[in-house]
Amino acid sequence: MKKCILLFMTLLTISSVSAQTFDLYDAGMYIPYKVGDLYYTLDTVNNTATVTYEYLRSSENYSGLTSVTIPDFVTIYGRRFNVVAIGECAFAHCADLKVVIMSDKLRSIGNSAFFECSNLVSVTIPNNVTMVGNSAFTGCRSLRMPLYNQHVFAYMPETYSGAYVIPDGVKVIAGAAFLRCSKLTSVVIPNTTTEIKYAAFNGCIIYW
Repeated sequence: MKKCILLFMTLLTISSVSAQTFDLYDAGMYIPYKVGDLYYTLDTVNNTATVTYEYLRSSENYSGLTSVTIPDFVTIYGRRFNVVAIGECAFAHCADLKVVIMSDKLRSIGNSAFFECSNLVSVTIPNNVTMVGNSAFTGCRSLRMPLYNQHVFAYMPETYSGAYVIPDGVKVIAGAAFLRCSKLTSVVIPNTTTEIKYAAFNGCIIYW
């Protein structure tokens, strides 16, 4: 009798753990997974993935990674997730990172996503990205050209000198986009721009 009870309790425990894991996965919980060099959180309701950090706010974050390609999708346990976002602080303080290639399916770049990536020299924001968070590229001192797409103006190098005309069609100026651009003499903002995010022109002597 004791053996039967023990066996029943063991099966009940295994069943409970399996059910709990299944419920977490199918309820849309955000679970970190590593695929290749990158970590992702998953939205299991919408079948989407967000690139996330390895170590939060640490110089060890993706240490040694010099280039990265954000894929269209990742497959985890046979299930496909479209990669639609780069999350908050995903590559922050990744000092070794030099080149980033983003998927055309990407829709958003989170706050401080590339904060203090001091050696980043090459990145292009796809036109499907409509949201760039505050300080997404702050501290990317090796970037020499303004960074924007047809929707969002994301970053102006601090060393830029003179006047600048934001391209027509840009709807949003991201937070801290012109941070500490003290040599900027004037900015022309197009009529298409409807939103200027927090601290977009902090540290500038002439705003527009």
